[in-house]
Amino acid sequence: ELPYAYHPEFGFLTSCPTNVGSGLRASVFMHLPGLVLTKEIAKVLQGLGQVGLTFRGLYGEGSEVV
Repeated sequence: ELPYAYHPEFGFLTSCPTNVGSGLRASVFMHLPGLVLTKEIAKVLQGLGQVGLTFRGLYGEGSEVV
């Protein structure tokens, strides 16, 4: 049996605060050139942040989004 760090409110604890929780992660890759061309991409990314979603660039965490 392996002991895991678990908190009743936050779920499973990890070294990275963004990975705290159930341990599940869902990812989606989207190519949205129309939003870039019309300069609406910033609004979409801001909305994602407001609902608690994160976004990354093509090469993962730390890479440029657009």
